[in-house]
Amino acid sequence: MRYVLVGLLFALMIGAGLASAGEYPNGYTHRPIMELFTSTSCGPCMNYADPAIAELWETEGDTPEQPWVFIAFHQSSGGALDDKFVTDESKERAEHYLVQATPTAEFDGGYIEVIGGGEDTKDEYDQDFDDSGNRDDEIFSATDFKEVTMYIHQEFDGDGFMVNVSVEYPIDLDDKMPTLDGTLEVFMVEDDIWAYSSALDEVVLLHNVFRGYAIKDMDVQLNQGDSATFIGRWDIPHDVEVPVDPLNVFAVAVLYDDDDTSSEREADGNHHAQSPRAVQCTTPRATLYDLGEEGPIIGVPEITWNGRAWDIEVYLNDDDNMSSAWIFYTTNYTENSTDVIEWQWAEMTLPSECHGPVCDIASSGIAKVEIELGRTEAFYFRIVAYDGNKTASISDIMNSVDYASSSRATRAERRRCPSIRPCSSSPWPSRSSSSPEGAAGNDGPGPPRPLLPRSDHCPLMDEWPTTCC
Repeated sequence: MRYVLVGLLFALMIGAGLASAGEYPNGYTHRPIMELFTSTSCGPCMNYADPAIAELWETEGDTPEQPWVFIAFHQSSGGALDDKFVTDESKERAEHYLVQATPTAEFDGGYIEVIGGGEDTKDEYDQDFDDSGNRDDEIFSATDFKEVTMYIHQEFDGDGFMVNVSVEYPIDLDDKMPTLDGTLEVFMVEDDIWAYSSALDEVVLLHNVFRGYAIKDMDVQLNQGDSATFIGRWDIPHDVEVPVDPLNVFAVAVLYDDDDTSSEREADGNHHAQSPRAVQCTTPRATLYDLGEEGPIIGVPEITWNGRAWDIEVYLNDDDNMSSAWIFYTTNYTENSTDVIEWQWAEMTLPSECHGPVCDIASSGIAKVEIELGRTEAFYFRIVAYDGNKTASISDIMNSVDYASSSRATRAERRRCPSIRPCSSSPWPSRSSSSPEGAAGNDGPGPPRPLLPRSDHCPLMDEWPTTCC
């Protein structure tokens, strides 16, 4: 039975209007998706499969163009059976593919299936992404590969995320294609989680761990030239063993063709489950790249003590107007630590423009928020801002001590340079590159680190040359 898991979900059919299918990274016909069934208590997973996909993700996948995506569905496997990320939904996904062992990797919904791991797993996965991404007219296919265009945006709202997915099945004048009868899934995943592995008896960095659905088993039926919009929601769960870090969560939309059970090589596909193959995958970062969008400008914050709490102000600017802005803050952050960061968050008040009795959110101005912490309490914080298209920017981790100085640029100075985009602005989601073992500046994976000294990172607004204005 197809059903909606969480919150509001509906689909609005509209006429053709999205951009036509374009060129994808690596010359692919689409973005392939790999679903990895793994466990922190599984030796072959932790020794081969997970390190292989982690290395590929950090060097090839987690880039601005994001040529492919993977999701880790954790299972109760191995000797200890103590994986903290196993859920009923992650086990249900394994049942969908009739997975019998971990690690098992399903590329594009079973177009290629890889069971087990070894010394050559990284090279095998790399080749399988290429083979999946270059799908077109397969030998072992009863149906043609249907090329679709898909974009996704997400926005945090304090309790979870709203997602908006746009899908188009473009007209191909040279190739009349049949109706696309498909299924849309929007998986919510969390990147960069430090967790204990009983198989290795050490803490490891996990990538793209499945946390739930924003859209589940949504029927999609499109003829060539049709497009549709789907809206879903995911609430952050609070009954999980490892708390969710909203700053590392992103949505993965995957569209499967229910009529396609093809395979790259007949012996390599998942034929026992007859699972539908994926024809498109996207994330907010991939959408940012495909549409050439940029998130809002996030300026240098100013922090002042008002006698009972901290006032934080920051300049925001975006041509598509602002939708929302949030501050995430914590007092328990330690640089290069593998501990879970316990964030608190608060919505910022956005600048507005009033025309008579009607006020609208402005495209630029000072966003404000009050944080009720003690005057002597130093805290770390990040700012997330969304524009009217739900395109996000996220700042680096900042230390309140560095921004409580009276030497900040005045509001007038901040307004003088609206075209400057500080280097703290980056597409959602933002990843870090510090190492728990090394000093700041190492290239290994790790938790986010604070800004480097400002003279080595971003110029202060009052240090910008006057020629910027």
